[in-house]
Amino acid sequence: MEVRSENFHHLTSENATMAQLVEQRIRNARVKGSSPFGGSRKMLPLYMQWEFLYVYRYPSQLFKTINFFLPFFQFCLMVNTNGFWPAQSMEVWQEQPICAYYFVKEGMMDMDKVREFIRKKDIIFSLRRYGIDAFAAMAQGLFCSLLIGTIINTVGTQAGLPFLNTIGGFAVKVSGPAMAIAIGYALRCPPLVLFSMAAVGYSANDLGGAGGPLAVYVIAILAAEAGKLVSKETKIDILVTPLVTIFTGTALSMLIAPAIGSAANWVGQVIMWATEQQPFIMGILVSVIVGIALTLPISSAAICAALNLTGLAGGAALAGCCANMVGFAVMSFRENRWGGLISQGLGTSMLQMGNIVRNPRIWIPAIVTSAITGPVATCVFRLEMNGPAVSSGMGTCGMVGPIGVYTGWVEDIAKGLKQAVTGFDWAGLILISFILPAVICWALGLVCRRIGWIKEGDLKLE
Repeated sequence: MEVRSENFHHLTSENATMAQLVEQRIRNARVKGSSPFGGSRKMLPLYMQWEFLYVYRYPSQLFKTINFFLPFFQFCLMVNTNGFWPAQSMEVWQEQPICAYYFVKEGMMDMDKVREFIRKKDIIFSLRRYGIDAFAAMAQGLFCSLLIGTIINTVGTQAGLPFLNTIGGFAVKVSGPAMAIAIGYALRCPPLVLFSMAAVGYSANDLGGAGGPLAVYVIAILAAEAGKLVSKETKIDILVTPLVTIFTGTALSMLIAPAIGSAANWVGQVIMWATEQQPFIMGILVSVIVGIALTLPISSAAICAALNLTGLAGGAALAGCCANMVGFAVMSFRENRWGGLISQGLGTSMLQMGNIVRNPRIWIPAIVTSAITGPVATCVFRLEMNGPAVSSGMGTCGMVGPIGVYTGWVEDIAKGLKQAVTGFDWAGLILISFILPAVICWALGLVCRRIGWIKEGDLKLE
């Protein structure tokens, strides 16, 4: 019986692969995190491995030989100056062993093994992991650096204490690394990946310009997952893992961070321009959207910082945040008393998220309040947030929002754009930040209680 050489080679390869798997199970039963590569110890000749690219003799083997999902680190190994598509002669490919090995290795990858590999690396492609956990962590990093630094700097300026300005300046400068490390922590990065995120965050924030927080958010996620892929896969992990993480993050920062920053800045400018042109309509939209973002498990402060939202749009955003924070604090006073008043009014309305899930109608008074106070801020008082953009999304949390408005007044006076702070300015700030949200949301809450939309205990904090 005649046996064709090509069939013999494939049969030999499959047997060798099976034998290797058995051997690995016997000898390395406790090995964790191994790369999802399989194949014989002896590679087939290059002409046999590339044959299907020129003559589709084995179409059923196409997806088995070349998998459409490759870990990022292996993709990097493939890239070279000559490319990796076989447009060149076989002699050239034989002279590029790294590229050829990783791309054409027989039995290179099995999708089941890939999924198991990804699972072991704790890489979860989900909206909750990236859209909620990572974003919320980034907000915490932002609070612990830029926000705190801004508060300390403001206190130092008003109190005439230069050393506080120095301390605040240090905190502001590390906002990029703080956000990136926070994202890495939320993604459960190994230590070497987590510590390497500092360089990634600094480069993304610096090159991202006005959209630095958004650039940090996108790039930090990609760099963290790339670092997790190679973590503990080599005997020189202390070199490979930081190298891949930092190289991936900084390379992406140089490639896309300026574009992300420009796009975010453009969107912010469009919103601010639209608010100037249509203060009533945009006052409602910005106030409601940012207020909702404040209460949801995402960060309104990060959104405002990423979009560089200031001016009238920043004032509308402040109104929406205060409507939710002060509104929920006053509306739930009968259930939560003074502790709830302080924790929500000076903390965050996000504490009510569990109750909102159980009864979404408790959110109606706060949303309607933000729709009222937003256009009042933009059309009546012309309230502008010319302080740090992050303050626009903070509301009364730590009094950051009102402090940001006051800081903007001081800066405008120093630049000659404003003569002085008037009583009308103070009245607008106090009404928008405290009085109107408290009165309107409390009254709407009573109406909702009367018609049965809000029942006793619906606003009780756990």
